[in-house]
Amino acid sequence: MSHASCGHCGVLIVDHSTMVERGGKTFCCNNCALAMERAQDAPDEVPVATMDTPPERATQR
Repeated sequence: MSHASCGHCGVLIVDHSTMVERGGKTFCCNNCALAMERAQDAPDEVPVATMDTPPERATQR
């Protein structure tokens, strides 16, 4: 059995209790449906600083 995927975040929908259908599209939850209606994409993830790359200083002189 194939599962539908969310029209916003792309996750496979395996739990249909939170699934929402709007405008002919299927979403994993109401939050994704609302975000798609508002045409808001999730922000890009901010890379984590590592020991090899020190964080930038708040004030540079």
